[in-house]
Amino acid sequence: MLRPFFLRSLIVDGLQADGALLKAEDVAVRVSFYRRVRPSQTTTRPGFYGEDGEEFFQSVLQDLEIWRVPGERARPHGLAWNIGKADSSLDAVNDLRATEERFRVSV
Repeated sequence: MLRPFFLRSLIVDGLQADGALLKAEDVAVRVSFYRRVRPSQTTTRPGFYGEDGEEFFQSVLQDLEIWRVPGERARPHGLAWNIGKADSSLDAVNDLRATEERFRVSV
């Protein structure tokens, strides 16, 4: 069963990933944006972690554009290691590695 948060985010996936979604008050709407925006379309993407934290990071991991474009694959690595330094754990790095392995096979 989908939690209401994820259902709202999936419903918004039908809309264009633009600045209106990014400015939404609902984190679920912003998560839809984070999952779908092409990394090259925004230079402020790393700053989104400060606003939405773990929700942003998990959304980045689900962004298929990052895994399809070889030059973009380094982006989540830097973010994961910065998160790990900030919270003194390797949880983000381990999530990244598991996702990278899964997408290496499927994308």
